[in-house]
Amino acid sequence: MDSSTTFVWSGQQSYRLRSTQHSGLGVSVLIFALAAIVVTAIGVSETLLRAIMIAGVAIAIFLPLIYRSAKGTLDLFEPLVPSALAASVMFVGRPIADQALSSYLHLGYNIRPTFDWALFSVVIGIVAFNLGYSSNLGRPLRRLFPVPATQFPIGMVATGAITMSILGAALFGVFLLSNGGARALLIIVSGRNHTAATFTRQSTGYLYEAINLLLPASLLFFGLWMRTKRIHNLFFAAFTGVPLFLYQASIGDRSELLPLIFGLPAIYYLWESRRPHLGRLLFAGLFLLITFALLREIRNSAAAGRQHLGDSVMLTDPGKALASTFTKDDSEMFDTFCNLVSVVPSTLPFHPFGLFSDISIRALPRILFPDKPLEWSDELIVTLWPQHYRLSRASSASSIFGNFYLYGGIPAIAFWSFIMGISFRQTWNWYLIYENNLNAILLYSLVPSLVIVLWRGTVTGLLGHMFFTVVPLVLMQLFIRIRT
Repeated sequence: MDSSTTFVWSGQQSYRLRSTQHSGLGVSVLIFALAAIVVTAIGVSETLLRAIMIAGVAIAIFLPLIYRSAKGTLDLFEPLVPSALAASVMFVGRPIADQALSSYLHLGYNIRPTFDWALFSVVIGIVAFNLGYSSNLGRPLRRLFPVPATQFPIGMVATGAITMSILGAALFGVFLLSNGGARALLIIVSGRNHTAATFTRQSTGYLYEAINLLLPASLLFFGLWMRTKRIHNLFFAAFTGVPLFLYQASIGDRSELLPLIFGLPAIYYLWESRRPHLGRLLFAGLFLLITFALLREIRNSAAAGRQHLGDSVMLTDPGKALASTFTKDDSEMFDTFCNLVSVVPSTLPFHPFGLFSDISIRALPRILFPDKPLEWSDELIVTLWPQHYRLSRASSASSIFGNFYLYGGIPAIAFWSFIMGISFRQTWNWYLIYENNLNAILLYSLVPSLVIVLWRGTVTGLLGHMFFTVVPLVLMQLFIRIRT
């Protein structure tokens, strides 16, 4: 390839099937995993109804994967795959672990009375999501998606990446200076604590979240390296990405790490039109489990005042630390959903238009509106754990199904999950149109991780991620389209 300053793509549609020589192996692995889950669910479930519901959730998650794998069209970067991964951990692994360990006490509440209702809600949500994803509806949605620039001007892209880096560092610097400068940074990176929570509570996300602008900057520099193979671009990708990684790792916010951890490999494989082999996937998965387990231990140790790394369970009992992925806060969403059901709508009423009010509330800068109302997910935390909310903004997550349940119970879960399935499918179809376009690849590289973020969290939480990651890339591409 030449090294001129501008590269152009035709923009033609390209719906290539991703058949693979190992599709038969993939089908066998998926069927074996599903069978093992179903047998385990039957073995540990306390009632036949629970066994049927857990098995039903697993089947609803795995069948679309098996079908696509059998056809040779299963793609690891399709939103269906990270969705299946997140849903399996939260809604299959956690209910099984709860029963196997007789663990029904979650953050001070007995979840046994609401266990079955929450599980039934999950069944409805998973089925509705798959129906939406499998349907051919929502094609007009793609008109709302950005049209990627057809050109990739090297100088302009580099300038955009540098601008994002400087802006992100400057805004985050303002946040630090307003709270004591370097001292504030040391307090924040020491782990979750009351003082750090006070800093963010008195500030605005437009400042302290701005450090995430280093993410699109890093992705842009990495894209420049992939396209030009100039080593200085790879250096700048590391120069912007490593500080962000270290910062997010130090505060224990693992979901914030996902766009960087998944984004860079996604750019590589999508641009090279390759997919990772099974062995590499297994190694990467094990590495992530170990890393996240260690980060969880460090964060919890810091929060408890135990700063010695030697106290980490990851070092003293690695097996237990890895197993805690299914028993600790990494997968607590189902248990928190059970907590939610216990107070909604009996104590906290349904809010049919809560999604729209939550978005409006999230958009208001706290500096300008210090008394702005809480989002409904925060109202839930105040209702369940008022003392905790006074000490920390970090809280237990109830998954996207919990978020939907606040808006209207099971009917709201069914409706919004169906819409979510349609949206994910059309996002994938949008990518297939522009899959040979590096600008589109840069945008889509964030999708797999943001899919997991949404499954674990809330709609407004996802939009908060996107404001500092997706939106800057879209604006830059719009600028390129205007100037070229």
